Amino acid sequence: MTTRNHIINYIKKHFHTTSKINREQPYSWSNFNLNNNEQIFKIKKLDPLSVKEDSKLCLNLEIRSFLPDTLDFFTYFARYSATAMSIPTLPVIHLETELKKWWVIKGPFVHAKSKEVFERKVHRRLIQVFDTDHVLMKEYINYINENLPSGTNLFVEKFLYEDLNISHQLKSKLNLKEKQQAEELEGLDASLVKVAEKEKPFDMLVRERSQFFLDHLMKQVNAEKKL
Repeated sequence: MTTRNHIINYIKKHFHTTSKINREQPYSWSNFNLNNNEQIFKIKKLDPLSVKEDSKLCLNLEIRSFLPDTLDFFTYFARYSATAMSIPTLPVIHLETELKKWWVIKGPFVHAKSKEVFERKVHRRLIQVFDTDHVLMKEYINYINENLPSGTNLFVEKFLYEDLNISHQLKSKLNLKEKQQAEELEGLDASLVKVAEKEKPFDMLVRERSQFFLDHLMKQVNAEKKL
């Protein structure tokens, strides 16, 4: 028996599709079942950390894909990874599916009045992350982004919290910076200050030289008149 037949027999033994498929139900994992799934997939049960009432929202992960089954598996992976990092998360929020349609004319002559409809569905899921610091949040985002499957997009929204007295802290830092700049200016060499004062724009130098030439010329004219 060839390897191909071995694979076909294994699939027939462990997999079987449901006899009654609901056509109105969207394409998902519910359209097939697994026999002896504990032997095939050894996935631990997800036990996420509980979110308290006073927990702070730190991160929103919006995951988009054209296939809902890939999306559901990756959201499970994202929550499982957060639980392994001791990050509390809420259950996955199923956002509204985006539907976009295009109407295209079938042909320029005979079929000019008939149109063909094309549509695209984008399935979206949202995961909310709570009570984590900036460093751990950055590592979590990088890990999720590295393991992102093809055909899936990730949109990140961060929330950073600061104290109410942050304005006073910024003001004190600004005053300290201005004080340091003033001390640096006072410590400059006097010769450098004189050189800076001597530097004049070009038009002012032209005016001074022309005025000096006129004064010298007037002195010569007055001297000739006296003679």
